[in-house]
Formats: sequence, structure tokens, C-alpha cells
Amino acid sequence: MDSDYTDVSDIMSIIATRDDGTFVEELNAEMEKLVRLCMARHNKGALQITITLKPDDRAENVFNVDHDLKVSPPKVDRPRELLFADVKGRLSLFQPKQSGLDGMEPAGRNVVPGPHQEEGNQ
Repeated sequence: MDSDYTDVSDIMSIIATRDDGTFVEELNAEMEKLVRLCMARHNKGALQITITLKPDDRAENVFNVDHDLKVSPPKVDRPRELLFADVKGRLSLFQPKQSGLDGMEPAGRNVVPGPHQEEGNQ
């Protein structure tokens, strides 16, 4: 067998030889980050490896091989919030036809007057 011959006939060998072996290190690091994010967010994520083979136009039985790594981290579950619209299309935290209680503001928020409101007249 020729000493310059490296058998990469299986997919794991192809992945292992990408970028002189550093692609595997990158894969492992990205996988560890993804696992930690999935555990923290209690949601699914994905790691996708793409190996592209393209026949070389200059020689028979020769392929150009490219690779790519795509990581899709788990989505963050964000709480939903109800907003109410008035007839002019403005949004409010309170129903427009319902009178508010003096001194009340939404829990966990500081109400900042909008461009159509005056300070203290919310």
C-alpha cells in the first residue's frame, strides 16, 4: 500500500480528515455548547453537518469535497403578552374602554409616556 494513501471511504473518516482534523474539534465544542443550551432552555436544538461532493471537471474520478457546520440553538421561550388596540391603532396594556385605577401600572414595568401622552396624564 502506498504510504501517501489515506482511506476515507467511510463518512467518519471524511469528517475526521477535514481541516487537518480540527473540524472534529470544532464539532465537539459546538456539540457541547448545544447540549448545555438545550438543558438550560429545556428545548430542542440541532447540529447539522453538510458534506458536499462535486466531480472535478479536470480529472475523472476526482471530487472536490466541501464541508459546512450549522448550529441551530434552542429557541428561548418568551412569555406572551396581551396588548389592546384603540380605534386609532395605538396599543395599550389596558383595554381602551376600561377605566384604569389611579396609581396602578402593569406589574414589573415602568410606564413611559408615549408621544401622544403627557407626563403624569397616562
